[in-house]
Amino acid sequence: MRRLLVFTSGFALSCLLCALLPGTAAPLWTAGGISVLLLIGLILLPGFRRILRTVLIGLLFGFLWCWLYSALLVQPARVLTGKDVPLEGEVVSYSVDKSTGTRAEVRVTDGTAEALASVFFSRNHTELQPGDRIKGSFSLQLVRDEADGDSRVYSNARGVVLTGFGELETVLRPERIPIRYLPRRAAHAIRESILKTVPEDASGFLVALLTADRSLLSAGVKNDLRTAGVSHVIAISGMHVSILLGFFILILGRGRPLTWILGIPAVLFFVFMTGATPSVTRAAVMQIILLLTFPLNREDDPPTSLSAAALLVLLWDPNSILQASFLLSFGAVGGILLVSGRIHSYLTGLRPIHAVLHWIIPLNGRVAAFLSRLVHRTVLFVTLTVSATLGALLLTSPIAAILYGSFSVYAVLSNLLILWAISVCFIGGMLIAVIGLVCQPVGAFLGGILAIPVRYILWVAHGIARLPFALLSMHEVYGIAFLAFTYLIVAAAFLLREKRLHLPLAAILIGLLTALCFVRLDLRRREFEISALDVGEGQCICVITSEFSAVYDCGGSSGYEAGQSAASRLRDRGVDRLNYLILSHYDTDHVNGVEYLMQQIPVDAVCLPDVEFAADARRGIEQAAADAGAEIIYVTEDALIEYQSGSVTIYAPVSRYSDNAASLACWFRTGDYDTFVTGDMDLISEYDLILSHALPDADLFIAGHHGAKNSSSEVLLQTIRPETVWISVGSNSYGHPAGETLDRFAAIGAAVYRTDECGDLTIGR
Repeated sequence: MRRLLVFTSGFALSCLLCALLPGTAAPLWTAGGISVLLLIGLILLPGFRRILRTVLIGLLFGFLWCWLYSALLVQPARVLTGKDVPLEGEVVSYSVDKSTGTRAEVRVTDGTAEALASVFFSRNHTELQPGDRIKGSFSLQLVRDEADGDSRVYSNARGVVLTGFGELETVLRPERIPIRYLPRRAAHAIRESILKTVPEDASGFLVALLTADRSLLSAGVKNDLRTAGVSHVIAISGMHVSILLGFFILILGRGRPLTWILGIPAVLFFVFMTGATPSVTRAAVMQIILLLTFPLNREDDPPTSLSAAALLVLLWDPNSILQASFLLSFGAVGGILLVSGRIHSYLTGLRPIHAVLHWIIPLNGRVAAFLSRLVHRTVLFVTLTVSATLGALLLTSPIAAILYGSFSVYAVLSNLLILWAISVCFIGGMLIAVIGLVCQPVGAFLGGILAIPVRYILWVAHGIARLPFALLSMHEVYGIAFLAFTYLIVAAAFLLREKRLHLPLAAILIGLLTALCFVRLDLRRREFEISALDVGEGQCICVITSEFSAVYDCGGSSGYEAGQSAASRLRDRGVDRLNYLILSHYDTDHVNGVEYLMQQIPVDAVCLPDVEFAADARRGIEQAAADAGAEIIYVTEDALIEYQSGSVTIYAPVSRYSDNAASLACWFRTGDYDTFVTGDMDLISEYDLILSHALPDADLFIAGHHGAKNSSSEVLLQTIRPETVWISVGSNSYGHPAGETLDRFAAIGAAVYRTDECGDLTIGR
């Protein structure tokens, strides 16, 4: 029995329950209950099974640890919350400049309690560096879900429990860098060296590959990597640690003392340099245990190593168990340990492979020897890559389906084409970064050469992401059916101990093709679909036909959720590229999901009102559009967009005395169905629009300003006479929708539907 594996299973289960259970007392009460059960079992049941006993002990220690962790880390942080509190702090990360200020991670203290906080300073200062001592006035609060685009779990995994604003009074830079900040300084030095030596189109990818800093990657590149199923190459993980150790083994030899004497410190330094995320920590622990098997003369046991890594990560932060990095990393390795070896053995034993090898090996001479080595290594690379990818997908696919709502169809192909180049870029990037610090001209010359494989990786990812149905959505019945069918086949293969793996693999492939065919047929049957997504207090309208797609506004109570919801809806309908993103105006509840949407789905063009209201938000959207490679169209006069089965009319602002009044209104004609949406236009701007345009009757009207009393005027409703009215609204303090507005809808006999009551609203045929 692998006791550590069983113990860690109980410990992980307790961490999961504590992360889901509200309140700080629950872990302690649960631990008490488990202690009683454990004591009863030991006294009354002499044959109390060791596995059950070990699981209960793991649960007990897990609940106690979660309670202690919260008491030591989270509870003291509450003392530091409040408005305009004078605090001191030590900067622990390099500051990130924003258009309106600077953000940095700071360990703040009032002299009695301390906590790590992500702080935004409203005025720009000189670059803050790890080790800087600061004083100022802070307004902090506990990190909430989706605060600043990061979930609470992700922030807590970095040790960040507070977020807020600050005004700096003094900044003191130490004469000597504290040794604990050397890894962060090294990461920053590598970043700066790469930026100076590698061409711009490749430097961002190399920085992400070497330091886990993905801030320089455009939304389009991130989306390509995610869609192609290779985003793990920029999420520092076991692959990067393996490449690093492989370099030491190649230079120093396997099993030699110098290898583990130098290799283990290098791995630990790399872990802290890249942020000690669950994925890289897991990889480091497993690789260090593997290295230590040589001097200790012990055999490596991967399940035990995996258990040790999981226990260490959860001891550092129990909340990590809900983090995507933890779930995907440990799920991938678990799947590889379960099935990859069996798949690899099967693939290398296939007759076509043996036929090629037997044809080459009998040949005489150096050419034959070279061909033999080349074929053997190629076969080994292909079979290892395919078996590892399939093994990783076994357990990560359902996790990704829940977290991201999709499945990458071409992941195996992408990994085959890309993984060989990652080792070249990783080792080459590290060497060039060091050379660039010593001699920048030489580094720049070598950086130009290294940019070639980087461009190849990005080119492959971009091409595969553009293939039809690169993602299979899990929000539709076909994706769910495929996933269920796949695991039914896998379970049957295990239970029946099927050795002919081509049968279950072929069945899974046929199931995937069938699901894609049904998606294709379903899309072809639909003439159009119009949706108002439930994004809370905000608005996000999706218009999809067989040859055209548009999103009108993308914002809500949470910008992340609004962007994700829109991207998921588009992918569900087979849209892998959005034709138009139309933004009515720049209020947060209409645009705060735009950046997240463009990270998920490529956008051809973004249509914006050319007004000066909310200038900061406008600049942010313009920058996001530029990063995503989208064309920016400023609507200064009415625009007509025609496609095969319909058209879109975008009405330029008719009033400019406020941001709401200057909203872009849109008329969507899909076949013979007309939809009218006015953004946040008020009564006066609606009247100006009626006077300057001949508006026809509408089948569907999406209420202006979330049903506010100063929108959706009686004269507008009498002009367009809609049969149906949708109200995009969520929990709010503004009184939306207003009672008088609802009365006006009732007066014209329109059927009214609200997203806060009905969820997503969809109509189509």
